[in-house]
Amino acid sequence: MTTKFETRIAAMSNAFDIFHGQWCSNVPLYGGGPAALFNDSRIVDFDKTIGGFAGKKVLELGPLEAGHTYCMSLLGASEILAIEANQDAFLRCLVVKEIFDLKAKFLCGDFIKYLSLSRPTADVILASGVLYHLEDPLLAIELMTKVADQICIWTHYYDKELIDGNEILAGKFDDPDFQFFNGRKIKYSRQSYKNDLQRTDFAGGVEVHSKWVSLDGLVSAFDALGFSVDILSQQLNHPHGPGVTFVAKRRLST
Repeated sequence: MTTKFETRIAAMSNAFDIFHGQWCSNVPLYGGGPAALFNDSRIVDFDKTIGGFAGKKVLELGPLEAGHTYCMSLLGASEILAIEANQDAFLRCLVVKEIFDLKAKFLCGDFIKYLSLSRPTADVILASGVLYHLEDPLLAIELMTKVADQICIWTHYYDKELIDGNEILAGKFDDPDFQFFNGRKIKYSRQSYKNDLQRTDFAGGVEVHSKWVSLDGLVSAFDALGFSVDILSQQLNHPHGPGVTFVAKRRLST
């Protein structure tokens, strides 16, 4: 193994450069990729809908490069635990944490196993860009509802017409199928990452396939678990498939 040394004068940007060409996000002070995750209006929308992140304990699933962690920190979250399975993305999170002095803890690993075995507690869960990367997104939803009363989600979802009309996606999906979940019949389709797995900036799931659930299916799954869904926005023309931003809130017992 070749040991690597940094010979330039010590500077913050050197840590970013370790992952040159791998950044998905446009990182403050550095740049990197095109995604505006460090200045994301969806986090502002979540903040307004949940009564603010300020003073709240947050569990973040799939932080990628800590862009949303950064946003929630600026909005005053009192405690953030973020779990990332992609080892390179996890290390990029640590760079961001160090550079911006984020008051957050990052764990490297599978958050489904963590939720199943550790049973954490939180005021809010943020799960942005993760459900459509999972082999069993309905299990993830069920586990999340056991942790927090408010769950902030952005995800792609399955819509046959919109996906069939997208030449980037059309060949990646199987015919739609159904899964029974807590007495509900939920529509989904299995997708394959195919050549995306070879990209240096790949930010997908752990497996080679995942399930995309229909929007009605997502709402129905949360409803079956006692949660109401407040849809904040939809992105029907998103190049990577239809997307939705929503907050699921536990219904008060009567």
